[in-house]
Amino acid sequence: MIKELLKIVKKLDGKLLVIGNFDTKILNCINNNNNIISCDILTSKNDDTKYDTKGKQKKINISSLRRKYKKKKINYIIADINEIDKYLKTFVKDSIFINQKEIIFLSDKNYDYDLIKNKYKRYKTDIEVLNYKDGKILKINTVKAKTNKIKDFVYYIVDTILNIIDLIGEFLVS
Repeated sequence: MIKELLKIVKKLDGKLLVIGNFDTKILNCINNNNNIISCDILTSKNDDTKYDTKGKQKKINISSLRRKYKKKKINYIIADINEIDKYLKTFVKDSIFINQKEIIFLSDKNYDYDLIKNKYKRYKTDIEVLNYKDGKILKINTVKAKTNKIKDFVYYIVDTILNIIDLIGEFLVS
């Protein structure tokens, strides 16, 4: 899976947003790619490891993605699904709003992508799942995706109600 991700990173161009803790091979590949104009890296890990990023690394808050980036200003997003999982309700609409070309999610083999696929299908995106021995890669093409504030609000309410129903169901079962 890491070899395939390295191939994907070598082909990227424009602005890149990386969310999650990634291997130093991947970060070095991002730094060596001259076609990447800027790269913002968000991690939840608080370490003092300094990468040679040539001015491509910034520290921003994940809950303020929509305020930080304007509409369709990021070309690619690479995210670890374990980092995004608790912000999934707002991340889907924010990623469609700020992304221009493609979103790439990485996870382990056991993660179920059905919830994410259903949320992104609302915006008429093309979704491709690549399976490997050590994990999965989900590629979402957002070139044809369109957003609407009213639709986003309705989807937010529907997702909140579904989460409440799931919590009640889990409480009753346990």
